[in-house]
Amino acid sequence: MDGTRAGKARRSSRQIRVPVREAADGGIPLQFVDRAGSRPVKRPNGNRSGVRTGYSMKRQAIVGGIVVALLLLAGCAGQGGAADVGVTVSDTGDKVFAGTQYNVSATVANDGDIAANETIELVVDGESVATETVSLEPGAARTVTLTHTFDRGGEYAVGVADWESTVTVFEDPLTDAEAAMADIDSYGTEERWTMDLDISGNVSGEFNANRTGSRRYDRVDETARFERTDRVAILGHNVTTLEEVWYADGVRYSRERVRGESGYEYEASETSFKDVAVAYDLGFEAYDESDGRKADGEEWGISVVNRTEPEIRGDTIVYTADLSGVVTLYQGFAPAGVMSSIDGLSVEFGIDTETRRLTYQTTTMTVDGLRLGNGAVADGTVTRHIEFVEYGEPVEISVPQTVIDETDR
Repeated sequence: MDGTRAGKARRSSRQIRVPVREAADGGIPLQFVDRAGSRPVKRPNGNRSGVRTGYSMKRQAIVGGIVVALLLLAGCAGQGGAADVGVTVSDTGDKVFAGTQYNVSATVANDGDIAANETIELVVDGESVATETVSLEPGAARTVTLTHTFDRGGEYAVGVADWESTVTVFEDPLTDAEAAMADIDSYGTEERWTMDLDISGNVSGEFNANRTGSRRYDRVDETARFERTDRVAILGHNVTTLEEVWYADGVRYSRERVRGESGYEYEASETSFKDVAVAYDLGFEAYDESDGRKADGEEWGISVVNRTEPEIRGDTIVYTADLSGVVTLYQGFAPAGVMSSIDGLSVEFGIDTETRRLTYQTTTMTVDGLRLGNGAVADGTVTRHIEFVEYGEPVEISVPQTVIDETDR
């Protein structure tokens, strides 16, 4: 077609010149150039000044995008990476007393490659109660302790970062134990007595006694049944005694025999259920340490004075107390004998954290100058340990007729 290729039409293109300085009129002096003739075409304002770039608008857009991408990459490279902070909570207790500090230890580690500031927060029932901010260099770790004091007993949801737990707060374990023990109808115990004494005077040697036994009590019917074994080693002689005891209708029945012998010794005596039962309400009342009386001054009794603050051991709340002051009080009017020879007396008892009932009692007595007769005296320790092994189980107690008949003779 007259010297031109079929299917293609020649067309002119326009380029944009980008100036290197501002035009005199303050505008942008762009020129439109006809590539076919490299001939400037006047702008509407007639200004031709400018510099020819040689780039088309399309190529300029591509280059601009590359520049922006390079700048973004350079910015990221300049930051040196990112922080990677993790929080790990060490094993913490889930039981605490009201009015005492509850502590949570958390280790904060920065595994990233830039420094970071991290705020650690202890949350109780959805409320922030303690915070601490730590600064960590890359690869560094730090352990912080967050504390909180619970004012009242109950169960609380606690958390730090992703860690969550439930804390049980005890407000008054002794009062709780009193209430829990008052509701029981029956209970059982396993007991151990040990006595280790050194004898001096007209007779010298060792006296060792060991008693084991079990007891069952029905508080509703006021009946009791227990059996025990006494093993005594004194001055080279060993004796084992077996004893069975029943209590019903205000009478305590017992039969006892020495192991290896067939004959029993029987005994019956009138007494009360309180006298035969284990005293599980040991020292729960408040006492005046100055004279050993109860705070209301109405009655006397053994008191838990000089009591230490309770501590939690596993599932048990443990109390310990020194009763030596009360012993000294009683020595003032007690006859010469066991009471006056007691040099020290302490007690420890445990309360189950779930049921709030007693789990054990341990009483330790130190004696000094205990008179045994014939001019002999003894020094040493006596320990009684009682474990409460069951509550609320039926107690079947029936005094054998042969025991009743033998004691009636």
